[in-house]
Amino acid sequence: MKEVKDKSLQKKGTKRRNSHYHVAAKRKAVPAVQPEERGLVPYDPLQLYLFEIKQYNLLTREEEKELAIRVKEHKDKEAAYRLVTSNLRLVVKIGMEFHR
Repeated sequence: MKEVKDKSLQKKGTKRRNSHYHVAAKRKAVPAVQPEERGLVPYDPLQLYLFEIKQYNLLTREEEKELAIRVKEHKDKEAAYRLVTSNLRLVVKIGMEFHR
């Protein structure tokens, strides 16, 4: 298997393998909502969700095609997970178009 250095982990010298798609455990601070901007809840669930899905990298066409083949031919659950998580932003975009 080919090893790839993750840019966020590069300073530490940590490597991860292509076959292991994990999100870094570190989470960035969630932007605070000012009290005058709040509604019924102290945070905006949609903004929080959008912030969380940014951690998943987008795929190139070649990566997407390779993962789709692995899912179809080998029933690879890890490839299916990566396909789904990498397309979450697309799902939100399409949902917002129907919302309008």
